[in-house]
Amino acid sequence: MDKQKILDQLIDKLDELIEPKKWWAEGASDFAIKVFVNDGFKFLEKFSEGAAEEFLELAEKYLLNDAAGMIEEAADLLGELVKMLALAKYYHLLGK
Repeated sequence: MDKQKILDQLIDKLDELIEPKKWWAEGASDFAIKVFVNDGFKFLEKFSEGAAEEFLELAEKYLLNDAAGMIEEAADLLGELVKMLALAKYYHLLGK
Protein backbone atom coordinates (compact mmCIF):
# COMPACT_ATOMS: atom_id res chain seq x y z
CA MET A 1 0.00 0.00 0.00
CA ASP A 2 1.37 3.47 -0.76
CA LYS A 3 2.13 6.09 1.86
CA GLN A 4 -0.78 8.44 1.20
CA LYS A 5 -3.31 5.61 1.04
CA ILE A 6 -2.16 4.36 4.45
CA LEU A 7 -2.35 7.87 5.92
CA ASP A 8 -5.80 8.47 4.42
CA GLN A 9 -7.13 5.17 5.76
CA LEU A 10 -5.66 5.95 9.18
CA ILE A 11 -7.33 9.38 9.14
CA ASP A 12 -10.68 7.79 8.19
CA LYS A 13 -10.36 5.20 10.97
CA LEU A 14 -9.47 7.81 13.60
CA ASP A 15 -12.36 9.96 12.43
CA GLU A 16 -14.65 6.96 12.82
CA LEU A 17 -13.37 6.32 16.35
CA ILE A 18 -13.68 9.96 17.46
CA GLU A 19 -17.27 11.00 17.00
CA PRO A 20 -18.10 14.25 18.81
CA LYS A 21 -21.63 14.56 20.15
CA LYS A 22 -22.12 18.09 18.82
CA TRP A 23 -22.65 18.52 15.07
CA TRP A 24 -20.43 21.60 14.91
CA ALA A 25 -17.51 19.71 16.47
CA GLU A 26 -17.58 17.06 13.73
CA GLY A 27 -15.99 19.33 11.11
CA ALA A 28 -13.43 20.59 13.60
CA SER A 29 -12.47 17.07 14.67
CA ASP A 30 -12.19 15.93 11.04
CA PHE A 31 -9.82 18.80 10.31
CA ALA A 32 -7.82 18.29 13.53
CA ILE A 33 -7.33 14.57 12.86
CA LYS A 34 -6.22 15.22 9.28
CA VAL A 35 -3.74 17.89 10.37
CA PHE A 36 -2.45 15.77 13.26
CA VAL A 37 -1.76 12.75 11.07
CA ASN A 38 -0.45 14.51 7.95
CA ASP A 39 1.65 17.15 9.73
CA GLY A 40 2.81 14.71 12.36
CA PHE A 41 3.99 12.35 9.64
CA LYS A 42 5.83 15.18 7.87
CA PHE A 43 7.62 16.04 11.13
CA LEU A 44 8.41 12.36 11.60
CA GLU A 45 9.90 12.15 8.10
CA LYS A 46 12.12 15.16 8.82
CA PHE A 47 13.17 13.72 12.16
CA SER A 48 13.99 10.23 10.90
CA GLU A 49 13.24 8.41 7.67
CA GLY A 50 13.52 5.11 9.55
CA ALA A 51 10.92 6.24 12.08
CA ALA A 52 8.62 7.34 9.25
CA GLU A 53 8.93 3.92 7.60
CA GLU A 54 8.26 2.22 10.94
CA PHE A 55 5.20 4.42 11.41
CA LEU A 56 3.81 3.39 8.01
CA GLU A 57 4.45 -0.29 8.78
CA LEU A 58 2.69 0.04 12.14
CA ALA A 59 -0.19 1.97 10.57
CA GLU A 60 -0.69 -0.72 7.93
CA LYS A 61 -0.50 -3.43 10.60
CA TYR A 62 -3.05 -1.51 12.69
CA LEU A 63 -5.47 -1.22 9.77
CA LEU A 64 -5.14 -4.95 9.01
CA ASN A 65 -5.60 -5.99 12.65
CA ASP A 66 -8.57 -3.69 13.04
CA ALA A 67 -10.20 -5.09 9.88
CA ALA A 68 -9.60 -8.62 11.20
CA GLY A 69 -11.35 -7.77 14.47
CA MET A 70 -8.21 -8.09 16.57
CA ILE A 71 -9.29 -5.38 19.01
CA GLU A 72 -6.52 -5.54 21.63
CA GLU A 73 -3.69 -5.72 19.11
CA ALA A 74 -5.19 -2.87 17.11
CA ALA A 75 -5.60 -0.72 20.22
CA ASP A 76 -1.95 -1.28 21.20
CA LEU A 77 -0.77 -0.35 17.71
CA LEU A 78 -2.98 2.74 17.62
CA GLY A 79 -1.45 3.89 20.89
CA GLU A 80 2.04 3.49 19.43
CA LEU A 81 1.07 5.44 16.30
CA VAL A 82 -0.34 8.37 18.26
CA LYS A 83 2.74 8.37 20.51
CA MET A 84 5.06 8.49 17.49
CA LEU A 85 3.20 11.44 15.95
CA ALA A 86 3.06 13.31 19.26
CA LEU A 87 6.79 12.83 19.85
CA ALA A 88 7.60 13.99 16.31
CA LYS A 89 5.55 17.14 16.84
CA TYR A 90 7.20 17.69 20.26
CA TYR A 91 10.71 17.43 18.79
CA HIS A 92 9.70 19.76 15.96
CA LEU A 93 8.50 22.35 18.49
CA LEU A 94 11.84 22.05 20.29
CA GLY A 95 13.57 22.81 17.02
CA LYS A 96 15.41 19.50 16.77
